[in-house]
Amino acid sequence: MSTEQFQQRALFSDIYAHSNVSLSTSLDELPKTILITGANGMLGNGLAVALRRLQNSEIRLILSSRRWNRNYPFTEEANSQLKFITNEEISNLEETIDLVIHTASPSNITQISTFEELEDINFGILKQLEKLCPKKFVYISTGEVYKGGDSKEINEIGSFSIQNFRDWYPMAKLQSENALRSYAKVQKLDVNIIRLFHTFGPGVKPNDGRSFADIIWGAIVKQEITLKSSGEQIRTFLYLSDAIDGILSIAFGGNKGFSITNLGSPTPVSIRSFAEIVASISKTQIKYDLETDFPHSPNVSIVPSVEKLMLTGWNPQVPLEEAVNRTIKWIRGLPL
Repeated sequence: MSTEQFQQRALFSDIYAHSNVSLSTSLDELPKTILITGANGMLGNGLAVALRRLQNSEIRLILSSRRWNRNYPFTEEANSQLKFITNEEISNLEETIDLVIHTASPSNITQISTFEELEDINFGILKQLEKLCPKKFVYISTGEVYKGGDSKEINEIGSFSIQNFRDWYPMAKLQSENALRSYAKVQKLDVNIIRLFHTFGPGVKPNDGRSFADIIWGAIVKQEITLKSSGEQIRTFLYLSDAIDGILSIAFGGNKGFSITNLGSPTPVSIRSFAEIVASISKTQIKYDLETDFPHSPNVSIVPSVEKLMLTGWNPQVPLEEAVNRTIKWIRGLPL
């Protein structure tokens, strides 16, 4: 089956192994209206699925994307509690927004031709969202802002260069972070920045561009895993439901003012080890293509410090092998 045929399927129906969404923190008062950008992507869609499954909630969801297709889950269910809009329609909203979760951003940096593309989707949409005067703002940033160094949230961030296109993604994220820092101060609003590290699960796209996506999709579609390096680079891999649990715990928590929180798995894993797990589960072989001129990340090791989030009671619940197995089942169209 080709990747095009896979992409025509609905993204996914259930990222959880259990019947109800479980959050690691108690919920005192849920927001009434939530706007999610990037809702056609893995993370935004996962958040929408999770929020629709919270027990006893009457949340009104507004889901925004660059475009929608008929295969998107529950588009036919649009009603007073569920609204679909395009990014261009954000500025036309005329209702009170209690919470914005801004997830929109291209994941595949190798398919971005200019910095302005990243800037528009991150910062450009942000300016439109600010005009809505939401009561609370959650922005999904990236662990790449640490440049592979110490990832304590209080540390100063190193410099980036527009001349290095591998710097564009963290530069665009930091631009939005800094704008939100000023916005929170002026408007006296609660703004939560979440620096997300490598996350995968049902909904990960074949053209995602990151190593974990290439490995998993290669194993299933091509029946072969191709590594374009020795695989010694160290990363961490968080399953989607654990990421969503963390995001919603922060979004519904009592963080006041402006805050930054890391979100990712604390367990280091080499890319080679990740590939070996996928190969074992999918019964495929690994080959190495070290001759390809591929724009690798300059960061040898990317491991998050997540002590701050763990103090709230959050902890990853899905082991890596189970996370890989669930994702492969989703790609193959099998029940999770």
